[in-house]
Amino acid sequence: MIDSKSSRGCNLISKAVIVLTLCAIVAPAVGKELPPVLGADDLVALAKRLGEFSDDLPAAAKLGMDKITAYEEHPHFAYIGGKVASGERRVVFCKPSTFVIDDHALAGGTWRLVCADAPKVGEGRFTVASGKAVVTGLSLLQGTSVKAARAKSKHVVEVIHTAARVTGRFIHVIHVGAKGADAPKPKFTRNLKDDSATVELTLGERVFTLALPGSDESGRIGVSQADGKKLLASRLLPAGIMPHGAKGVRMLDGWDSTYRRTRLPGWDVGRPAGELKRLIESGAVKPGRALVLGCGTGTNAVYLASKGFKVVGVDVAPSALTFAEKQAAKAKVKVRWLVADAVAVPDIGPFDFIFDRGCYHHVQKYNAAGFAQTVSRLTGEGSLFLLLAGNANESRHYGPPRVKQTKIVADFSSTFAIQAMHEMRFEGRDPNRKGGPLAWSVLLRRRAVEKRQ
Repeated sequence: MIDSKSSRGCNLISKAVIVLTLCAIVAPAVGKELPPVLGADDLVALAKRLGEFSDDLPAAAKLGMDKITAYEEHPHFAYIGGKVASGERRVVFCKPSTFVIDDHALAGGTWRLVCADAPKVGEGRFTVASGKAVVTGLSLLQGTSVKAARAKSKHVVEVIHTAARVTGRFIHVIHVGAKGADAPKPKFTRNLKDDSATVELTLGERVFTLALPGSDESGRIGVSQADGKKLLASRLLPAGIMPHGAKGVRMLDGWDSTYRRTRLPGWDVGRPAGELKRLIESGAVKPGRALVLGCGTGTNAVYLASKGFKVVGVDVAPSALTFAEKQAAKAKVKVRWLVADAVAVPDIGPFDFIFDRGCYHHVQKYNAAGFAQTVSRLTGEGSLFLLLAGNANESRHYGPPRVKQTKIVADFSSTFAIQAMHEMRFEGRDPNRKGGPLAWSVLLRRRAVEKRQ
């Protein structure tokens, strides 16, 4: 649920009439008309829209994006990532009314903000007032200067890089609120060596900490009270479009909450799956690019990395991946961890090998076709897919969802050939205890990929 303070803040700014356009473009002459990327009313509407949960994605065009590639709604924040004409844009909305906008790989060294009223600028800051509302912005990137200009009937805030080494990236905090209200107090550090940035943003009694690495990497967010009490432990931002709307947010919190408890869920047995170990150690799968879907705390992904695979682990639960990061660090292996839905994994393939212990049998209840499309899209001809799923040949009142053999065949046979399929039992935490839930072990090989005309 959204807290009442967030709702009141969004209602307040929704009444504002602001004409504001946010552009990240190659710098044309100031006298030319600048193409709108994020309009005044759009910004106000977006703040109100992101203060609530919606089943629909925001309009990409009004965010200056060609396509939204990552999206998440959360009680404390909203995140939108996408492609723009010359790079990529991250938008982190810190509730109730403050945006952190991170633009990458722009073709020019100038970032523009266009507004109807004359802006006030100085010392890296800009302010646009209209009616009872005020929009304040702060350029956080080192080596920038801010000035006011004019383009036909519009006013322009220009942020210009003065250091060639940082040309192509801009990070701004933009706050929309009432006149007289306290503007956010950001603290900013930047590591020039690896192009990473950390933004600490104080909004009333809450402090948002954002880690913004270079392009094509997942950032992090954490939220705490002013006294240091954690409201949201530091976690990865999403790499794909997550389930959203009130129902989707509840589902995500349900999955994540299982990893915020003292005792981990029963399916997390703390050691690699026996079926996976037997397959890898038989030599049937050679080291290559591997994807683990529904990786949980990362035990199987870490095992594959230890065997020489280049591994990506995907899960919808950020708290699970926090455990996974620690496991990988302890084992001294490198794994790329992504917060993503199994039916909306970003285009990071192809993979030589995909492993799934228990993800498909949950997802197939609501989107079997989407799951099958994911593994098809992320594999190439000859890629192998090891699937472990609950078995409908055993009736239990507890345990994992159960799937019929005929359904597995129907879901994957159009693009995969079944190499082997047998019954097995899921392992428990005690390696000496037998008789876990009945399961299927299915090894599939990707058929020839049809060439597009």
